[in-house]
Amino acid sequence: MRTLVLLRHGESTWNLENRFTGWTDVGLTDTGVQQARDARYSLLRGYFHGADDDTVEELDQTRLLSVTLPPTSSGRTLVEHALADSGVTVVSLRRASGAVLQPHETMALAPGDTLVLSGSPETLARAEAALLAPG
Repeated sequence: MRTLVLLRHGESTWNLENRFTGWTDVGLTDTGVQQARDARYSLLRGYFHGADDDTVEELDQTRLLSVTLPPTSSGRTLVEHALADSGVTVVSLRRASGAVLQPHETMALAPGDTLVLSGSPETLARAEAALLAPG
């Protein structure tokens, strides 16, 4: 079975001016770009949570999970979160500004950062809970 995902773009310059945009390709505003990014990451997050797992064998396979840090998160480093010790690998990090960085152990995390993690469903669930816990 195949899945088709349709996603509407974010706010465009003409949407902002309340103009009809059905016949012309117009650019997105900064808000529209952020809306599109947020929608994309939300789709990835839902997909990698394992909603498509059919068999018991697939439940333990390594998968990806994206976690966006809340505004209450502190500036702890990846080492301080002990993700590697828990069996989770940080694959990528996207700052709230949109910059994508290769993560390293001494990197301080900031509110709004999105981490892409790799691990088993059990270790990913523990890592997500730890990352989303206040302070």
